[in-house]
Amino acid sequence: MKLILVFFIIFYNFLCAEVTPISNDKTGYLIDSLVDGVNYKCSDDSYKGITGDFNGKGSFKITNDCSNIIFTLNDKVILGDIKISDISYDDKYKGYPIYITDLVGLSTNDTTNTKVKNMIRVLQTLDDDLDYTNNISIIARNNITESKNFNDNLNENDLNNIIKDAGYSNRTLISELCALVNFEQTLKENNIKVDTVPPCQPQLVYEVNATANNQTYIELTGEKYVKIFLNGNDTNLTLDSDGKYLEFELNTIIRSNNFHDFNLTYVDDINQTSQIKTLRIFNDTDQPNLNNFPTDINISAGTTNILDINASDNSLDNNISINYEVNDTKFEIDTTGNLHFKNNATIGTYKIKVRVIDQVLHWDESNLTINVQ
Repeated sequence: MKLILVFFIIFYNFLCAEVTPISNDKTGYLIDSLVDGVNYKCSDDSYKGITGDFNGKGSFKITNDCSNIIFTLNDKVILGDIKISDISYDDKYKGYPIYITDLVGLSTNDTTNTKVKNMIRVLQTLDDDLDYTNNISIIARNNITESKNFNDNLNENDLNNIIKDAGYSNRTLISELCALVNFEQTLKENNIKVDTVPPCQPQLVYEVNATANNQTYIELTGEKYVKIFLNGNDTNLTLDSDGKYLEFELNTIIRSNNFHDFNLTYVDDINQTSQIKTLRIFNDTDQPNLNNFPTDINISAGTTNILDINASDNSLDNNISINYEVNDTKFEIDTTGNLHFKNNATIGTYKIKVRVIDQVLHWDESNLTINVQ
């Protein structure tokens, strides 16, 4: 009886397993780099979603019940569409990648098409953190209200208007060259051999205008693995797998109040050379001074302005900015050196400390008593 019961349980489980429904859903991936935050839907509206919310970075749902998928930004800006039957499985992704070129019906290595360039420029500029190396995430899509279609011949103004419509009024649209470098880098990593442009001009993570050191270090970014040339000479150094070089050394042996000039270029593996990035770094050996700064001052209640700070420094003589600090949050100093109350002054006595600081952190400071009457 026990054997019969065991057999029955096994047989029953087998039957249940046979009738359990299996999902027809497959995972696709939208690729410039992997792109999160693009709206997708079946052409008959049977399903919809947002890339990256289905099964990993850049992912979206493919179902056999749909013949055509449309990609948009907030259902306003139409990127393009593709037939399900035209999507092929790729073992690297364990899914079905769709490249930006696919959305305009081109072969994957046809990267210089105007519609492709327009689309990758917009997607990369909309990236939340503007760091292409960690994929593209478009979180501002819901701000977009104006209708556009990349199948039309969009011009530069159209592209800029999409960026502004998303709420990025201060962002500059990425250049065609740099956008193509980024896209083709992804294609090469996926064993699609295409390299139509030289590296983008070297970029610094932060600008260095002045130094007080014999060696100055900068952080470079750009196309992965490109060779770094300094003043026309190969340094035998390359950007890393993240497209960065964290501490690139420049020789800035101190020459009092003089500039060092450097030219940086990138060279890729087929010897295409980037545009030159020119650096001028000032050797700053002097400290700034607060000139004729008072120890106390009287102002009337209800006003805001206190005084204009008269500071001097060799940096200013060479068009390099200096900064100001005040140690009380009721006050602020603007870039021109105007010290003022944030709000209207109220009667009382205030004791503050004001500091002027140059780019290499030389500083001068003074105490000030403010009598509001």
